[in-house]
Amino acid sequence: MKKITFVSVCFLLTVLFSYGQWSTTHLLNGTIRMSGAVLGNKAYFAGGMVVSGSDWIDTDKVEIYETETGIWEMEYLSQPRQIISSTTCGGFIFFAGGLNNWVPSSRVDLFNSLGLWESKSLSIPRFALSVAGKDEIVLFAGGGSLSQVYNRVDIYNINTQQWSVDTLSIPRTNMGCAVAGDLAFFAGGGNAANSVVYSRVDMYNFSTGTWDTASLSQARSFPGVTVAQGKVIFAGGSLSNGVSSGRVDIFDTQTGIWDTTGPLSIPRAFYSQSATVCGIAYFVGSGSFGGGWNNGTDTIDVYDPVENDWSVITLPNKVTENAVVAIGNNLLSAGGFYENNPPNGIALNTVEIYTDPVCSYGVNVGNTSEKSVTVDRTVYPNPVNQSTTFSYTLKEPGQVTLQIFDSFGRLVDELVNTYQQKVEQQVLWNAEACPAGIYFYRIQAGNEVGSGKIIKW
Repeated sequence: MKKITFVSVCFLLTVLFSYGQWSTTHLLNGTIRMSGAVLGNKAYFAGGMVVSGSDWIDTDKVEIYETETGIWEMEYLSQPRQIISSTTCGGFIFFAGGLNNWVPSSRVDLFNSLGLWESKSLSIPRFALSVAGKDEIVLFAGGGSLSQVYNRVDIYNINTQQWSVDTLSIPRTNMGCAVAGDLAFFAGGGNAANSVVYSRVDMYNFSTGTWDTASLSQARSFPGVTVAQGKVIFAGGSLSNGVSSGRVDIFDTQTGIWDTTGPLSIPRAFYSQSATVCGIAYFVGSGSFGGGWNNGTDTIDVYDPVENDWSVITLPNKVTENAVVAIGNNLLSAGGFYENNPPNGIALNTVEIYTDPVCSYGVNVGNTSEKSVTVDRTVYPNPVNQSTTFSYTLKEPGQVTLQIFDSFGRLVDELVNTYQQKVEQQVLWNAEACPAGIYFYRIQAGNEVGSGKIIKW
């Protein structure tokens, strides 16, 4: 039976400690192997494992952090479990599968922004599956039990509430997963029973309901995957011998071309997490494999796909098995093990928040002009309901692009890509079909770039 909580409980005041561009708040308990997801301006950290006495137990807690107010709330899954897979689609967060007391679960918990829960079931109980959704369709792909690996893809239609079944080209667990445009990518993965890893990428087209395949340049499981400015970035992973990889593959959604970049500054695999903030890709946590356990790292690899430029920033803690999400111009790393797994690791209750300076322009959500980087510009109205207008004047005539990205860094719309004169320009963005949330625009004139935040309600 599902357990439903309608009353959210505020249980902690947020206390922030400055680390330059870092700040810190806290979970209720030190927690590992949580699933992180975003709905609106709230981060959801679900399930995982906590210490109870001398034992590790699964938890049903869903700790919810609102970035704008710094307030925490609590909800509960219908079943305690770890290694849950999640995605946000159609105004719902889906928390799927996982392990409950080391038994694979078929449970799918759905949560919406009104605070309402409902539960569904996968056709096969499994964990380490990959979940992706767009519009009304959600895919639950691959995964396994403790002794078997599956190629099953459960497909759920949010509008009709009906399920159907399809298959991957190869059964596997621990794939990297992302959605870009009309395509869902299920990349790499492996079969732990026979120590085989794969380079296969299964690609599902949401418009046609058909599948295609491609290949990574190197076979590996556990790759970190995120989408930034029209590019799908597959970074790191675990090779067949357990050694971590620093390889980075990139798929350009506009050209359909695969390429490689990098490598990462350190090889990283297993519970390495990735997210996109303001069009910049971040790869956080985990690291090398040694002594049978995952070694944590405090090095974050940062990739700018426009400049094809890599840099690094430093996390306040060396961490593995953490949860990572992005909201607006904030990157959040929650919980995980400090440095190593047991017996030497310490479960963290910290949530480290990195504020990306690229988008830290103090954007006013009214009709006040924002700080100019490339052009003088206003966005009005902001917040937006149906449409908003960009007004700007170029400093010099030149090639201009104006793009809209969602909070995951996925390209939503390209409004301008043409040569413009040094006169006032007005461009309308029709946002009526876009779900409520935080969006970012990026305007480039010549070699100069500016960006800002738009709130859709």
